[in-house]
Amino acid sequence: MMARGIPLLLCAAALLALSGCAANAAQDATPSPAGTPSAERPLIVCMGDSITAGYGVYTDDEKYSACLQELLGDSARVIAYGTPGETLLEASVYSSPALRAEADTVLLQFGTNDASPSLFRPDSFREAAETLLDTHIEALGAEHVAFLLPPCVYPAGGDIASFGMSAEKLSQVREILTQVCAEKSVAVVDLYSATCDHPEWFPDGVHPNADGNRAIAEAIYEALFSE
Repeated sequence: MMARGIPLLLCAAALLALSGCAANAAQDATPSPAGTPSAERPLIVCMGDSITAGYGVYTDDEKYSACLQELLGDSARVIAYGTPGETLLEASVYSSPALRAEADTVLLQFGTNDASPSLFRPDSFREAAETLLDTHIEALGAEHVAFLLPPCVYPAGGDIASFGMSAEKLSQVREILTQVCAEKSVAVVDLYSATCDHPEWFPDGVHPNADGNRAIAEAIYEALFSE
């Protein structure tokens, strides 16, 4: 396995404010205002489920990937590939456009959909996490990898949130991902801590709105790319 640390070559972006998300859509890799060709800037690829796809926001500019692009400015390109409903057990780079993206850094956002009581099996989930990090990420050829631990879910009552997600199972998901990433020397970003105590960011209990996506982007930036 290659080293999984996240470089500080993007720290120049620390001069940018952490507020707002400009109209730089995360799906686009446009030339910078300063004239730096897109191909010469480090490429960050976000892979994940409906949260990465932007379910819960109204425009592409509100996605966490677009907010991260704004925070990083001209120092990197950010693109996102999100598949609604995808579990970590189902995740495969071999069927993803990310395989052809030639990313420098990959951010993995999976686990929320695995927190269904009818689906979650700790041993199977751990094995899938190990496979994703050992085999699939090697196929991507990215030098740096980080895992975004699932954000909070907010049940309307009891343990089960909308879409059948269990808060208790999600806690187990985060615990296993933290352990596996530590074993594999993969950086993690704790999106739970970044989104807890903010049910107003999750109108349906599972998917973050624009404010929630902005908070997620800021947590990623602070954990991986700031000084």
